[in-house]
This record gives sequence, structure tokens and C-alpha cells, in this order.
Amino acid sequence: VLQQMVKHPLTDKGIKSFREDWDKARQVVAEKTGEETAVGGAGPTH
Repeated sequence: VLQQMVKHPLTDKGIKSFREDWDKARQVVAEKTGEETAVGGAGPTH
């Protein structure tokens, strides 16, 4: 059952959506703080 959840099309869609939202949020923060971020990062580094 766990493998079916991980390999489910809706899981893939949700992960893709989360990553796109995360990249947008990082970009907004970078623009507001004047920092450069690498789009496509895996998430917080700390």
C-alpha cells in the first residue's frame, strides 16, 4: 500500500506542484531581500 501511495499519479502531481510553488516562493523572497537563489533547489539548507 505504501509503495502504491508513493508511485501514485496524484502524488507525482502534488510533488510537482509543491516544487513549483517552492521555487516561486524562493524567488519572491530573493527579490524582496536582494539575494540570489538557485531556482530548483531542494529546499531549505538549514
